[in-house]
Amino acid sequence: NKKKLKVSHENTNEQNLILITNVKRKGAEMDKTNEEKWTNQMQANTNEKA
Repeated sequence: NKKKLKVSHENTNEQNLILITNVKRKGAEMDKTNEEKWTNQMQANTNEKA
């Protein structure tokens, strides 16, 4: 019984790591999108002034 608990505990840790990795990856993608939006906005502002 204890062995089974240990295995499931390890699996949970592994799943948590995968979740954290996915969240970080998603966050990085969002940052990139926001950066692109910001860059486009800056270019639009520059074009208006020109």
